[in-house]
Amino acid sequence: MATNEINRNYEDEAVIAIDVATGVLVDSVTTMSQSNIPPELIQSADDTNEEDPTKLTLAYERLYELPRTIVERFADHIRYLDISHNKITNLDALVHFKHLTSLIADDNPITENCFLPPMPKLQLLWLNRCKISSLYPWVGKLKESCPALCLLSLMGNPAAPSYFNGGTFYDYLQYSWP
Repeated sequence: MATNEINRNYEDEAVIAIDVATGVLVDSVTTMSQSNIPPELIQSADDTNEEDPTKLTLAYERLYELPRTIVERFADHIRYLDISHNKITNLDALVHFKHLTSLIADDNPITENCFLPPMPKLQLLWLNRCKISSLYPWVGKLKESCPALCLLSLMGNPAAPSYFNGGTFYDYLQYSWP
């Protein structure tokens, strides 16, 4: 399985993310993030021709869970995992990925009831267009499971309202960090 470039077009959506390190809501329509994203967390177009043994892409594989054989073979050395565009609802197997720093799990039916295993090195987590409808108490559990988390993106989830997906100003304020 070769690692593929993650290429998404968000032109019609507002980019909403939470900078967990500073507790700041980042909405690209109204503000620009003040914090820099570490370059090792971003996969650039230049990376597409290089095979990196620490990156694994399982996007668009019609998976309902991470296959045991994949976990056994790759968990010890994977730092970047893309499981986007599947049907995964259970993330329990991620407990075996001890070195994971980046997880992309966009477009999966993950809800706020999904157990998040301890991932002490995880710094980047994308759960865009999932089924997360409530941030509390889920975000508290996330903080415990992923103490090193720096960037969390929840665009397109019911719990991440914006003016562009029918959210009101009150919804936006409820989503914002105090």
